[in-house]
This record gives sequence, C-alpha cells and structure tokens, in this order.
Amino acid sequence: TLLEWYQPGYSLSQLMDEVEALVHLVTQGTAQGTASLIDISRFSYRELFQQYLEIDPHKISTDDLELLVKREISLVAQGLSRTDYLQLILSQIIEPNMHGNWFLYDYPEDQAALAQVKTDNAGVKVAQRFELFCSGMEIANGYYELTDPVEQRRRFESDLDKRQKSNRALVPIDENLIAALESGLPDCAGVALGVDRLLMIATGTKSISEVISFTTD
Repeated sequence: TLLEWYQPGYSLSQLMDEVEALVHLVTQGTAQGTASLIDISRFSYRELFQQYLEIDPHKISTDDLELLVKREISLVAQGLSRTDYLQLILSQIIEPNMHGNWFLYDYPEDQAALAQVKTDNAGVKVAQRFELFCSGMEIANGYYELTDPVEQRRRFESDLDKRQKSNRALVPIDENLIAALESGLPDCAGVALGVDRLLMIATGTKSISEVISFTTD
C-alpha cells in the first residue's frame, strides 16, 4: 500500500487528478495502457444509485433498503445496518454493471470512517472520500483527513457500540491516532493505493500472486 499526504488546501478533486496521473504513468507503454485508461470516469455515490435503482442512497430509509435488497438480491437477513445494505447493493448490483475505470466519491456520512464530512449541493452531509476501481478491482481509497479528536473518538465509540449490538468482535480505539489529532495534525488529504493491484493492471495478470514476492500459500 502506498500512502501519500498533501498540504493544506488540497482538494479531493486534485487528489483524484494525482491518482489518475499515476495510473497513466504506470500503465503507459504496456499492453494494458490502452485508450480505456486515458479517461477515468467520475461518479458520485448518489449518481450511481439513482442511475441503476432510482433511489437516493443518502435519504432512503433502512426499511426501504431492506425491501429493495430482498427484491433485487433475494437476500433475507437480520440485523443488517443501513451501511450493510448499501454496500450489498453497491457490490452485488452496481459494480458488476460498471465497466472500465472509475472513481466513486461523496460516500454517505456514516461511511466516512476517518474522513471529513461536508454538505453537498443538495444540502446532504457526505464523506469527503473516494475509491478508484479499475478492471473490476478496487485500486485506491482516498479521503480528506478528519482532524477533530473529539469527533474521531465519537466515531470510534459509535462503531464499538454497533459492533457490540451485533455481537461482533470489539476492537481497541486507536489512541495513537487520537493523540496525534490532539497534538495538532494539520489539515491534509491522502490516498492508500494498492500497488500490487496496479501492477496487475499494468502487466495484464489475473492473479495477485504473480506480482508479489511472497504469497499467502
């Protein structure tokens, strides 16, 4: 994984520009460096859900999401959260119908994780976060860093509460991150990029074991 940090004032759009330029640089002159990698499309989370299912993922109720999943995926499950349903829809319905290379940005607020939250043009709070998908794989996850230690602790505690209610294993709060935020982490944005997956695209290989030194087996 490659992690890069940028100076204050660096927008999420600029960060996507940088990632796109890196993908072009790595793939140029290779068998996979075709026109399909010249332009990487960009879609908001709302845009794709409206395009494929005619719903607003930021406003639809959890009950309606449950009904939609039962109808579209034929899945009956209990105890799933709003985020669980949205991720199921994205992975099982939307992603299989997406082709080429594309950025997905403006995730729902409850999927912000470590990212800042902003209000979009529709007046809805969205996470300042994006993911890049190439050839059916997630390649990168970028976001504008949340620097408020109080809010970050609240998110950690909220996640632990959800885990406890769903009988999932509890994880310790990242006190080192909280301490860094309390010390004054500057305004910044960054991206974690899977170099191994990018190498798969550049070399046209189908297995990650072909581009890493030590495989799990």
